[in-house]
Amino acid sequence: MNSILRVDIAPILAPFASRLPTRHIVLETQLLARSAETLQRALPAGCWLFVVDEITWGVAGEAVDQSVRAAGGTTLRYTVEAAPGEAVPVADDAKVDVLEARLRKGDVTAVVAVGSGTVNDIAKLATFRAGLPYAVVATSPSMNGYTSAIAAILSQGVKVTLPCHAPIACLADLDVMAQSPYRMIASGFGDLLSKPVSNADWRLGARLVGSDYSP
Repeated sequence: MNSILRVDIAPILAPFASRLPTRHIVLETQLLARSAETLQRALPAGCWLFVVDEITWGVAGEAVDQSVRAAGGTTLRYTVEAAPGEAVPVADDAKVDVLEARLRKGDVTAVVAVGSGTVNDIAKLATFRAGLPYAVVATSPSMNGYTSAIAAILSQGVKVTLPCHAPIACLADLDVMAQSPYRMIASGFGDLLSKPVSNADWRLGARLVGSDYSP
């Protein structure tokens, strides 16, 4: 049976609505072809820049782009490419700087990032610096940072987390997520398992040595 699965998390988020910058979260099967409906509610009208890599464009980006265009939207595409010596693109200072410079041309009103950690973090930080809103279309459950207000960036050879903004909307087609490579699914599961341990470690460290802790 070709049925649509919808996960309604609005009741869970409602008590925190005034503090959540992400206003739309959609988790459904068969979502890509209907994605324009949510994106047009979330993002300002005008030309949107789709930030993808070579894989995520085919996995989800092209279908979302077609949905937006069919709904009367205007889009452009920006592909994050691997630097010399990289097997796959890495989220680093240089790629953020290049995308930020592209966004400052002034011809786009918003960004739609299509990907997981690397694409999302590059788009998240670049749009924050350029003062543009963005939404993310998830392609893999490989990490837990889709709606966080930090970006994990390789800066001067060291992986750091930099403050930025969260996406206005986060869309995840459950069919696409389930078809993600096993190693990426396992990575995301490990990320979730580490969360309660790392939070307890954070609080313990604050109690022992007086470091900053935010409840």
